[in-house]
Amino acid sequence: MNHRLVFYKQLSAAREASELDEIRDELLDRHGPLPAEAEALLEVMRLKLRCRDLGIDLLEASREEIVVRVSPDLAPRIDSAALVKVLGQPGTPFRVASDQRIHMRYRSIETVVAEAFG
Repeated sequence: MNHRLVFYKQLSAAREASELDEIRDELLDRHGPLPAEAEALLEVMRLKLRCRDLGIDLLEASREEIVVRVSPDLAPRIDSAALVKVLGQPGTPFRVASDQRIHMRYRSIETVVAEAFG
């Protein structure tokens, strides 16, 4: 149990993807191949770091959609005209809610194949 707590503390303290790589390498050296759950946790932490770098302060995923919110500190740096252009295209899977969250619907594999080979 103590090793798990140390592992979780190291993960939560990581500020760069390279630190996650070092933690993974250390775990591999000590314990051998990692279980799928540990690999998934490392990927979640990698995603959190990437979101932070992009200024995303909220990321939620469900079976139907992904929801993101950009940090208010970064909002002035976003090219709103370009964002409106992308979001305003017919058939776009994106929408912006009144709470400033961007929602993206998933497209089924059937839809993607139909569009590709239509």
